[in-house]
Amino acid sequence: MIDWRSVNVSSFSRSTLLLSLLLCAGCPPAAVSVRPYPAPTAPELLAQLQRSRAQIQTLRAYAKADYMDRGQRVKIDLALLAERPQKLRLAGENSLTGPLLTVATDGNEFHLLDVRENRFLRGQVNPCNMSRILGLTLHPSQLIEVLMGGTPLLPDATESDVSWDPREGGRDVLTLRNARGISEVLRFSRLPSPSTGSGVAAIQSPGSWDLREAEGKNALGTVLWRLRHEDFSWQRIQAAGSADSAGPQVDDATAGSVRVPSVTYLEDPPRKSDVRLRWREREWNVAIDAKLFQLDAPEGIPVEPDTCSLPPTLPSPAPTPTRDRPEVSPP
Repeated sequence: MIDWRSVNVSSFSRSTLLLSLLLCAGCPPAAVSVRPYPAPTAPELLAQLQRSRAQIQTLRAYAKADYMDRGQRVKIDLALLAERPQKLRLAGENSLTGPLLTVATDGNEFHLLDVRENRFLRGQVNPCNMSRILGLTLHPSQLIEVLMGGTPLLPDATESDVSWDPREGGRDVLTLRNARGISEVLRFSRLPSPSTGSGVAAIQSPGSWDLREAEGKNALGTVLWRLRHEDFSWQRIQAAGSADSAGPQVDDATAGSVRVPSVTYLEDPPRKSDVRLRWREREWNVAIDAKLFQLDAPEGIPVEPDTCSLPPTLPSPAPTPTRDRPEVSPP
């Protein structure tokens, strides 16, 4: 070990060294031009997502949400209940002004209570109604996948390929496409195997991946949605549908645990909407009363018509020309 007291370092050199260390602390991970382990296959990466999905069926959580509302950034406290495949309840409140809104859906019907404007809406699940939730148009089943630390998957993919992105320490990139040209791109970071320690040797052994980013595109290549998960950690869970806190039996050091992010960022580029969720508390595979995914209008608040589900208004037909009322050409 170097005895730094015996090293003659000028004050300028010490300042330069300290500044360099501070700058490097904020630097992104270095690029890794060559994948330091055998390339995974598309089925392996998809199997990783399916394993995580199988472990989590319900979620009760609290988060800090930062999103765009009426042209300005808003920060609220968010409580949520979710049950696969498409049951969801969200309640937002402001720490200063109190409750703001509550949304509940079973995946088919949509209920919204807006406390700020003293209004209640009941309608069908569609992108228009879903956009009332934090400005996002994802279907409840898609939003639940994101809230549980994953991503909605392209359901009818006919092509897939795996590539390598050297940025941010290296990412395995899975691209899915269907026959209509719709695509999805998923970026994974490889985890060291818990049984072999750290370093390159560990990462070369069989392990698992964190889903760090994903985005969906239409046939023209336009990004329809984008997500990013950050700051992953292991969390203990119980088996789905069981009170056994030991969780599912898995033959490794992570038995009964799941990797989940501490921060989730979700973007809807066509609507120029985004939301950042900082997770505070989460309980996995808890029993949830099905009645909580429905809402009734409070007494005194009328139910508004579901304008999102109304057919488009057609223009009135032009009057039939007569001798007394000849046809007039538009200017």
